Amino acid sequence: MRFLGRRDGYSTQESRVAGYRKALADHRVPHDPGLEGEGSMERREGHRMVAERLAAGPRDFTAVFACNDLIAAGARQALREHGLRIPDDVSLAGFDDLPPSADIDLTTVHVPHEELGRTAVRMALERVRAKTGTTEHVVLGTHIVIRDSVRPLIRTEPWLRPRSGSARGPGHRDRCQWASGSSKASW
Repeated sequence: MRFLGRRDGYSTQESRVAGYRKALADHRVPHDPGLEGEGSMERREGHRMVAERLAAGPRDFTAVFACNDLIAAGARQALREHGLRIPDDVSLAGFDDLPPSADIDLTTVHVPHEELGRTAVRMALERVRAKTGTTEHVVLGTHIVIRDSVRPLIRTEPWLRPRSGSARGPGHRDRCQWASGSSKASW
């Protein structure tokens, strides 16, 4: 699985690549640092990271997890330009659940942006009123939105084991598979 959007020094990108690495470890999938594409969180960067990798030689990934939906949209364009079909040839997932992700049937992690904004403003106002330097740490819930950009896993490697409750059946489109804190997922 290729990860797109690694960038040191940026907390959002660092936490998402850490989650990618943890998910690999949790599922006993060997981590290959060479499959992590470095770039900013822009559509053109998603296109660039995939196009360069495909031009460099034979495709060495069957799935792409993008640090955000914009990167995923650029990756989708590059995959299609190279004649690859989503999800038949390459599965694609993003992060943020921005409105256009539904238009391209992108499986993505939903982030509650409105709640995030309200919480940030509330915390800033409370900090000003209290005149303290203390900070509060808040974790907001996320969930995955399954659309048509990810195909079921074909279990050909011995380290891949079926997980209970992971099968997708008819009518899976836009169905949330899990909802928990922001750090654990099984998909």
